[in-house]
Formats: sequence, structure tokens, C-alpha cells
Amino acid sequence: MNIKIAGIFNIIALLLLVAGALAPGWIVIESSGNSIHVGLFYAVANGYTASLAFFGLIEFQIEVIVGIILCIIATILIFVYAINGQKAHSYIMSPVILNLISGVITCVAVGRFLHAIFKILDRRNDMGVPYSLILSGLGAVMLFVIIVVLIVKKTQDSNKTQSSQGMVLANTSKPQVNMGYSQGPTQQYGIPPKYGV
Repeated sequence: MNIKIAGIFNIIALLLLVAGALAPGWIVIESSGNSIHVGLFYAVANGYTASLAFFGLIEFQIEVIVGIILCIIATILIFVYAINGQKAHSYIMSPVILNLISGVITCVAVGRFLHAIFKILDRRNDMGVPYSLILSGLGAVMLFVIIVVLIVKKTQDSNKTQSSQGMVLANTSKPQVNMGYSQGPTQQYGIPPKYGV
């Protein structure tokens, strides 16, 4: 797979993470004509928007924001590698690590939030589909797929580098020159010949 395609998928994963963080769909309650959509930063109730500055979601906000920032840095490094190729060979593992941390942080935030929802709301019948959690979860899963692609690319590049270095070493090795002297079996194994025998 081309490294630029991995970069494009990383951008798509980043957009999913951003959409999941900003959309007010972490908690969705719809009952008897009332609609409440709660996000990490604001809530929408029957068409009216309210800020959630003091709602107690600071842990989830920090986790999601850190995941997004790490994903942005990973995306930039993937394109740096795609542009510079073998000159930026060391850059390929950085996006792997950053995407791994970002995916794990996002999965932890989504899992903890789902656990809290089920614990607080006790599986109410009027709960809607938490679409923000789905978007964030899909973004995290895409990051894990991209990690596998980047590791495969790293392995391919390492194999190419080793094979090209092996060819250079084979071409630059000094050939042994035979000056016309015949070597006996003792000379082949490094045993000096006995003169005068």
C-alpha cells in the first residue's frame, strides 16, 4: 500500500475523531416529543443549545482532545515520510506510536463513557443511538488498521534497505587475485608449506 493512502486514511480517522468529539451525541434521550442530545462541550435540548462548562466531563474532554492532537501529529509525520521517502526512514515509527496512543485513549474514553451511561441511565427505553460514540469508536478502529499498514510498510522498507546494502557490499568486496601460483591443500587452509622437502 502506498504511504500516501495511509495518510489519507489517517485524515479520515482524524475527521471521525473530531466529529465524534464535537457532535452532541454522546448521550441521546428522546421521549414524548422531547429530544436531548448531550455532547462533551455542549447540549442541545429541543433545539436550544447550552454550554456544558461545569457538567463534570473534563476527563473525557481531555482524553478526546489529546487523542485528536496526537492523531494530527501522526498525520503530519506520515506525509513527511511520504514526501522524503528513505531520507525520513526514522519517521515511520513515530506515527505508529502516536496513532496507538491516540486510539487507546479514544477507546478508553468511549468505553468509560458507555459504562457511565449504562450505570446512570440504567438502560432506559428512551435512550437513542449515541452517534458521537460510534464516530469516535470508528476513528479509533481506523487508527489501529493504519498502524498495521504502517508496520508492514516499515518492514518492506527495512527489507529493501538491507537488500540494497547487501548488493553494495557484494559489489565492493575485493576479489582474490591468483598470481599464477598453484596452491596446495596445505596453503588453502593456512598451513605454511615446508620448503626443501
